[in-house]
Amino acid sequence: MPPSVEYGWYTDEYGGSAISREEWPARSREAHGYLCRLCSTGRVTPYGADSWPMAVCAVADRMAELDAAAEAAAVSSVSVGSVSTSYDATQGGSLDLSPPGRERALADAAKTYLHFYAGLKG
Repeated sequence: MPPSVEYGWYTDEYGGSAISREEWPARSREAHGYLCRLCSTGRVTPYGADSWPMAVCAVADRMAELDAAAEAAAVSSVSVGSVSTSYDATQGGSLDLSPPGRERALADAAKTYLHFYAGLKG
């Protein structure tokens, strides 16, 4: 299970600056929860000693980036039947803001520091 990460570690060791000190506790908890979910669905192996805190920071940064893009994007279509929302990529940037796109972006941020194996846990 990934350890929690202090804001000073985020700014000094990871080199992050996109998340404010006030935002950090919520962002790091959300990133920590995401990584714990990955751990529960497969085998996760850190590449090095600081891999867990680096992954928490990278995922928190990516979450902040995706949330900012979603705020800037305008909703371009809505479906009520299966609850679907699409965003105008011209205003949200070139990020895929759909739930599967968000999942891929978060996994990509974490895989720099962690190896994921989604097969059977042993």
